[in-house]
Amino acid sequence: MASQRFGNSTEDDLQRLLCDKDAKNTKKATKAALTCLMQFMLSTERDNLVLETPEQLNECLIKFYADARKKDGSFYKLSALKGLRFGLARHFLKEMDVDIIKDVRFKRANDIFKAVSVQLKREGLGSIDHTPSLDQQDLKKLYGSVAMKVDTPAGLLHKVWFDIMFHLCRRGRENLREMNKSTFAIQTDASGREYVFQARDELDKNHRENSDSCITEGRMYAVPGKE
Repeated sequence: MASQRFGNSTEDDLQRLLCDKDAKNTKKATKAALTCLMQFMLSTERDNLVLETPEQLNECLIKFYADARKKDGSFYKLSALKGLRFGLARHFLKEMDVDIIKDVRFKRANDIFKAVSVQLKREGLGSIDHTPSLDQQDLKKLYGSVAMKVDTPAGLLHKVWFDIMFHLCRRGRENLREMNKSTFAIQTDASGREYVFQARDELDKNHRENSDSCITEGRMYAVPGKE
């Protein structure tokens, strides 16, 4: 009898593994970056650009980094331009087996990217706009709203989802549908206070093959009188 220890993956199985490797948002960002580059190439002044060799790609990227603009003609913020570059890097690593960020053949393009980065910082476009944190007054209004009334099914659901995202420091609602009771555990800290924490690892957008764990370090503490 043949051993059942190993699998028998087909080429379709291997392709499916590769397709599922990246998060949906990562694929979306890669596609958006490529679309932006294609639109740049199709513009009247640059319709002679081709991407058949690394050298041709390098020449195209030199011009793209220098001339990339948003739809309204304004400059991208540095974080957005970096996002386009990373998206293109993922695409061309897969399609042409070249690394446009580390390969020495793209030194000129990367020098231009660095120069543009300095210019964007000089123009005040290098900062990242962080979402302001919720203050206690906002939290009080939120918990007192109709949307969080725990005596209704919808209100209870909203409160549980918000508590998990807020206290366990999660990125939005990612993977919430896959969570169950075994995802969480209860422990007591040194002062005797009970808290809930995420005990089971998961796969998310930023923690995939290059991370040992993506369990958050957030804690949701018990509130006296609210049991």
